[in-house]
Amino acid sequence: MSAPKPVSASPPSWRTPTTRRGVTVAPFEMPLAARWALRVDGSYLNFGSETYRVNLSGNNSCGPGGALTACRYTVRNRLGVVRLGIVYLFGE
Repeated sequence: MSAPKPVSASPPSWRTPTTRRGVTVAPFEMPLAARWALRVDGSYLNFGSETYRVNLSGNNSCGPGGALTACRYTVRNRLGVVRLGIVYLFGE
């Protein structure tokens, strides 16, 4: 009986040493009543993409009928956010 094949250690895929940024669009505000306003703003966040490898031992196929090898997949980290709010204006 032979010993199992060792699996090479790799750094965890969730650790990325880079800082990424997004873009925020300037808000739009319009008065509704004496002290109330409607506010709309938006953000587009593009944190790039990362390619990961899974199944490093190569004992499963990559997809139906695929080769027995480590599989690669790419995650695109993009997000669009629109916020709508009613604002009460304090002061004066």
